[in-house]
Amino acid sequence: MPEPRDTTELQRYLGMVNYLCRYMPHLSTVSKPLNLLLMKDMAWTWGPEQTESFKKIREMLTTAPFLAYFDPYRPTVVEADSSSYGIGGCLLQEFDDGLKPIAYCSRTLTNAEQKYAQIENECLASVWACERFDRYLMGLDSFTLLTDHKPLVPLINSKDLSETPIRCQRMLIRLMRYKPKAEYRPGPTMVTSDTLSRCPTSTSSRTLEVEQNLQNDIQFHVDVITSTWPITDEKLKEIKAKTQEDPILKTAFEYTTSGWSMYKEDVKLAAREMYGVRNELSVVDGLLLRGDCIIIPYKMRKEILNRIHDGHPSISKSRERAKQAVWWPGISKDIQQVVAGCRHCLEKSPTQQKEPLMTSELPDRPFQKVAVDICELNHETYLVSVDYYSRYIDINKLSNITSNAVINKMKINFSQHGIPETVISDNGRQFTSQEFKTFATAWNFHHITSSPHYPQANGEAKRAVQTAKKILQQQTNNWLC
Repeated sequence: MPEPRDTTELQRYLGMVNYLCRYMPHLSTVSKPLNLLLMKDMAWTWGPEQTESFKKIREMLTTAPFLAYFDPYRPTVVEADSSSYGIGGCLLQEFDDGLKPIAYCSRTLTNAEQKYAQIENECLASVWACERFDRYLMGLDSFTLLTDHKPLVPLINSKDLSETPIRCQRMLIRLMRYKPKAEYRPGPTMVTSDTLSRCPTSTSSRTLEVEQNLQNDIQFHVDVITSTWPITDEKLKEIKAKTQEDPILKTAFEYTTSGWSMYKEDVKLAAREMYGVRNELSVVDGLLLRGDCIIIPYKMRKEILNRIHDGHPSISKSRERAKQAVWWPGISKDIQQVVAGCRHCLEKSPTQQKEPLMTSELPDRPFQKVAVDICELNHETYLVSVDYYSRYIDINKLSNITSNAVINKMKINFSQHGIPETVISDNGRQFTSQEFKTFATAWNFHHITSSPHYPQANGEAKRAVQTAKKILQQQTNNWLC
């Protein structure tokens, strides 16, 4: 860690030291020359006394008893954090008197990494810290990975990378060799890693080579995915230019590179419709992406929709084609409208279109409308009746399945609940017989039968039969008459 260059860096450094001071004897005496620089009206003058104090504290931070020895059988914690110009991490273990540091790491971000989205840099910090502590973490059954970036937690804990920003995809693949359990901690509680990320150490040539390999690995993964896009270079340039002309995408682009607000209310209105997918957004070569799909500006969406539907695939196949390369808010609905309004598809589509199932209107009162059906269970036959209003179910055992037996049980139900205005049944012979028609006329109710070979038309009764069978199977006593 380099020496502080101003009051802000000194305050940050002493904040970390004070956070860890329970392991450091005589800290107030050793740090007195540094604290003098923070006094009111004190000019910033870094002299030999401050240098000596800084070196003593640094030595105390990196030697026993402050720096503990690693024990693979103790609970292990990795803190990782990122700033706009550096990343830092700390390896800790749980002891009887609390967490103790085992090792530290930090480095500056490369020029390319400084252009990453916030979630990408936080992910980079977590992966890089784990790789720096590889000798400790490899082989552990599990360890806790702490981050102050809450959207990163589900990305690390989930194995599904389909909706993950493409740079994060490669980073998380590298992380799969370990067994971390990510947890969120507010930034102010992660003092050590936060300080290390804001005061990164200079990078040695050997370390620089390792970091360049990591960056090349990530870029190679990005290049492989972008090379599969079914879009010409000229079209990519057009998308890139019109993205900056689109007010929504331009604002989302800026938020993705500089960081999204924690609260939706603080986001500009132009970008709020993108807030729900903010953790999946990234910027690659001037293009705004969701996962590995390009987000298309509004002015180009009609053209892209026509290309998606080229060849006149169905709605589902058009959606699958779009998932290969492009996305924007409401794309699924837009594809449905384009396919539904395609003249060629309408002319060539089958004339017998399946009509949507019509919902039944709710009656005004109980037992105004009743559905009936016959079911068999354990060699016994039952008449099941259900009220459309209350979903109340009657179950009656039948001595036989003749119309007369059904009518007698229905008369009992009617005497208890009243005569309904409408009775719905299937086309069983018990309900289509002349005897049942006479019964309907005499008792003054309207009898409706469902469409043949279409049981969904009497779906209420079919669902009641399932419930009735479940009830009957749970009974041990033969209580039905």
